[in-house]
Amino acid sequence: MLCNAYGAMVSYLMIVKETLPSLLGYDDDDEYMGRVTLTVSTLLIIFPLSMQRDMAALAKTSIISVCFDLIMVAVVIIVSPVKQSVAAAGGLA
Repeated sequence: MLCNAYGAMVSYLMIVKETLPSLLGYDDDDEYMGRVTLTVSTLLIIFPLSMQRDMAALAKTSIISVCFDLIMVAVVIIVSPVKQSVAAAGGLA
């Protein structure tokens, strides 16, 4: 169970690190600001949530998170390049 929770935590942190810079309006290539944003968001949002004694309080948040995960998968499937556009760009011929 620890491995599953660790994998989910790492994937959420990767999503936060890739998403927040564009939402906050600074360059995605700025590695220092990416690390600062990840550290601050972890300490201010994720860490306090994980310190609760009773995780049952996070049940509704977990359901919302799963729904957003499904929406994210749907967006990736819809926006991902199709074979014809990749072939037109010279790849996977």
